Amino acid sequence: MPNQIRGLNYYRVTLKTETAPPTVDDGGLAHDLEAGGIQNLFVLAHGWNATLQYAESLYQDMFGRLAGQLGTHLGTSAAVGVFWPAAVFPEDDPATPQGAAGTPPTGTELADTLAIIFPHPDQQADLKRLGYLLDKQPHDPARLSEFYSIMARLVNGQLGADDDSGQPITGGFDPVAVFGLYPAANRQPPAPHELHGLPDPFVTLWHWAREVLRILSYYVIKARAGDLGEHLLGSFIANLPTSVRVHLMGHSFGARLVSFALRPQAPGSDSRVKSLLLIQGAFSHFAFAKPSPIDTEHDGGLADCRDRVDGPFLATFSAADRALSWWYPLATSLAHHDTPLGAERTYQWGAVGHDGYQQAGAIEQPLLDRGSRYTFGNDQFYRLNANAVIADIKKHPLFGAHSDICHDQILWAAINAAGLQTAQP
Repeated sequence: MPNQIRGLNYYRVTLKTETAPPTVDDGGLAHDLEAGGIQNLFVLAHGWNATLQYAESLYQDMFGRLAGQLGTHLGTSAAVGVFWPAAVFPEDDPATPQGAAGTPPTGTELADTLAIIFPHPDQQADLKRLGYLLDKQPHDPARLSEFYSIMARLVNGQLGADDDSGQPITGGFDPVAVFGLYPAANRQPPAPHELHGLPDPFVTLWHWAREVLRILSYYVIKARAGDLGEHLLGSFIANLPTSVRVHLMGHSFGARLVSFALRPQAPGSDSRVKSLLLIQGAFSHFAFAKPSPIDTEHDGGLADCRDRVDGPFLATFSAADRALSWWYPLATSLAHHDTPLGAERTYQWGAVGHDGYQQAGAIEQPLLDRGSRYTFGNDQFYRLNANAVIADIKKHPLFGAHSDICHDQILWAAINAAGLQTAQP
């Protein structure tokens, strides 16, 4: 029997990468769908830096809000929380309020956190070396160079040939570019050792190195989200009963995961997927463009999936989301050896959660309150302006608004995209 959240049947679907080959644990969902009765299936994937506990609390909150707005469709709908391995920098865990994390994790602890996404013995050895160097912080330029070279080796093994934007990746992750760009572009508060007296240059450089390790995990988890979405979640959805209408939702890198799950779907009205909602999506705002607005010789990386949703494409965006307005384009640009500053970088390497779908024909409108009526059309892209809703930076100046997604308005948009708003009590 499924769990319930405010009367809504709820299933935990786990994408298991520790098995060979990787598998999907569907929590009994496929069996219950075959039995009939479920017409609409709302699938939500958590983002980067989410522990299992945080993901579960997110699903309880979001699906509770969904249940409260489904009206007479409650009994014929079900919810799916997708659990997938996403590495955590402990101080970035959305469940940890700013200033409450205590002592930052050691380099060894960070290396252990990343171990789940680098299973090969050689990669494990590289991670241990990175952790050791971060903890020792040797006053030796050769060791700093070694640190960046190891990171480059790990990351470049995860990069594909193209970015989500459709622009080719040439040369891969360059430790020299990272070393030069990160401190120049860093807008975060200075480290404590930089505030008083004459700073120790090596302490400062190792502080930057630790932040670049966060960029390493960004590349790896971004790649993993696309791979798991296409080959595990996408295949699973494609084999669900044809009577089930699937509504995909994803937050941050979870938005990338559910978007890549479109690739195995049938085109047109034969697709199981009837709506797509990206909540502060952490991948290119050009992903579905055909052609890319900044490179007309290339289409976005998911342009061939525009016919895999038999319904509307939605994406929230908020200017308060500094993780996407600053950190994401900075990290993305490093793989392309392309380091423009300011607005130019934000547009060229921008995320869909920063300013919505950037492509011809996309329609912008505000995120509406419950009871308001949207007029979403099939095969149409919508930028949902969430500046008035997704705005809380109190918990964390960089990641606060990015995780500020538990709002009734977001689920109301999902219900409208599914065409279920007509049965409100």
